[in-house]
Amino acid sequence: MSIERALADTRRRLLEAERVLKVSALHDTVTVEGVGAGGEAIRIRPAASDVPIVLYSHHAGCALCDPGARAISGIAEGLDCRLNAYVVSLEDSLRSLQSLEGSGRMRVVSRARGSAVAVLPIGLPSSLVVLAPGGRLLGWWQGAVEGRVANEARATLEEACQLARLGAG
Repeated sequence: MSIERALADTRRRLLEAERVLKVSALHDTVTVEGVGAGGEAIRIRPAASDVPIVLYSHHAGCALCDPGARAISGIAEGLDCRLNAYVVSLEDSLRSLQSLEGSGRMRVVSRARGSAVAVLPIGLPSSLVVLAPGGRLLGWWQGAVEGRVANEARATLEEACQLARLGAG
């Protein structure tokens, strides 16, 4: 199978999953587990979260990933709400992003594993996933986090923050 065909098939499956997930929350067993910048174990359970969650996938060799992670950090900094934002890598490629840890908004998670890796598009390079409190998928994007994508992501995060303030997921 060609790369183009595989990518088109993956996008088709993700769009189908997005339609399903937008109307329901992730099951409580859907998790991301990995290692934080300081070597600590991290476990993310979106269904158990009372705040919005941002997951941004980072891959070694991805030209869009470092700028994308920094753009997401900037968007998160500009929001007036509690949220948990993570730069997630399936590898151990996040040494260059450890400075984001100091921002207070982004956590770095490397060697990510767990059922969320199969359920959400965080296995694709430069993918951004926004989850409402309770683990409901509000949006996902792949590619550069600039222009239209940055504006849509900001608006979706503001919606997630509003849902958190209302106590709804």
